[in-house]
Amino acid sequence: MLFRSSSAGPHSITVGTDAGNVEYDNLMVGDPMPVISSITTNAANPSDFQAGATSSFTIAGSHFGTNPTLNISGPQITSNSYGISGTPTDQSISGWISAPAAGTATVTVISQGYNTNNFVQSGSDSPTSNVETVTIDPAEQAPVPTILLNQQNVTNNVNPIPVYVGQQIALTAVPLPGTPQTNQYWDPPQGSTIASYTIDSATPPQSAVVTTLPGAGNCQTLQGSCLTFYWIAAGDAGQANETVTYHYSLNGQSQAPVIVTFQVNSPTNVNIDAPQQPTSIQPGPVIWTSIDFNGAATAPAGNAGQYSWVQVVNSQQIKYLTSNQGTQNCTLPPFKPGFVGPVVPALDRQYPYPPEGLSASDIPSYALSAQSGTYQIGEQFNSASYTMILQWNPQLANSIPVPLGSVTWSYACDAANTLGNPQWVSLCPSTPSVPTKAPFTAGGAPPTWQGAIVRDEVLSCVQQ
Repeated sequence: MLFRSSSAGPHSITVGTDAGNVEYDNLMVGDPMPVISSITTNAANPSDFQAGATSSFTIAGSHFGTNPTLNISGPQITSNSYGISGTPTDQSISGWISAPAAGTATVTVISQGYNTNNFVQSGSDSPTSNVETVTIDPAEQAPVPTILLNQQNVTNNVNPIPVYVGQQIALTAVPLPGTPQTNQYWDPPQGSTIASYTIDSATPPQSAVVTTLPGAGNCQTLQGSCLTFYWIAAGDAGQANETVTYHYSLNGQSQAPVIVTFQVNSPTNVNIDAPQQPTSIQPGPVIWTSIDFNGAATAPAGNAGQYSWVQVVNSQQIKYLTSNQGTQNCTLPPFKPGFVGPVVPALDRQYPYPPEGLSASDIPSYALSAQSGTYQIGEQFNSASYTMILQWNPQLANSIPVPLGSVTWSYACDAANTLGNPQWVSLCPSTPSVPTKAPFTAGGAPPTWQGAIVRDEVLSCVQQ
């Protein structure tokens, strides 16, 4: 005898005989185990889920019951990552999943039974289906803007892009086709940078100005699709990896930033040996000293570049003690009378300081005279402080010289008019009788100045 039960659970069978006897037995009718036969998705590969997106799917099979549930597990998948859409049937379940990461997911269907809310087990049947595995494909990558360095694509380089200190770094983010990027901006580049270094074209140059990031110039604001700047140092080792980060949005959504790594190179083993002769009165008569600048450096591989010097005047004082007009404090333009010093250092005579290369010298001397104009001079005091900077330029398009190191040196001497022979004697305060050496300072910022001093200009004096 065959029969179909309409519900799961305990049932009994009663059998009557011809003799009128009644026989019966109890039996349990269970729910069948659910079986998954296939899973189809709307992803690019219809048998896979897609990481980083919401995939819809359909599970086909049998014996899912009237109120099945799902269990999906995988990398970073939680109970909030998936769900059932609509009303499932005994043979089909529609759902969705937002898989955070690529990998493998496992899918099972859990039957709640057909006519009750509890699965009724009979024999070895289980409410949980067979396990189906589904590959989670990596997230589709949004298009990444191309970053150009002087028209060279530097977006996907495996190794850092080699550049030099003083080289102009002109970066441009190319617009994406179809949906151009918006909300574009750049993080300040790592390392020691400036936006620009501008020396005017006068002879000699009257000003040198450093602009830092963010600057007001085109491609210097850190906003928009372009960025222009210079690295001015690469650390003690002469080589440093520094990054530049570009941010943007697509369709109003922020995207992963584009990061470009550069290998910044500069000369190494930099030093300036600067022996200075004692300040003294020499024939002329003049107040005199001399100093030599013997630079040393090893250029970075592949670029000898050009070494040069620039000297700025930090302070200068000339004082006359006269017999007829008291004490006169004198200055050379652009210094203010009273010897309070300039607003910023002044350029010393020329730019660059001659000659180019790794060696230079200075021999400051100031004439001594018993009379200057209407002044009857009995004593003259001279002092000055200078900073000499060794620079290197990579000699590339729009490159600038960058400071490698400097020495700050000075002299001071007082000369008295004896009215005899010799007419002038030295009263130089604590002047060493042997050469001294100005200390070397590595690195530094590009020198700035306002105004330039030409040492034979007419003095401007005021009475103290």
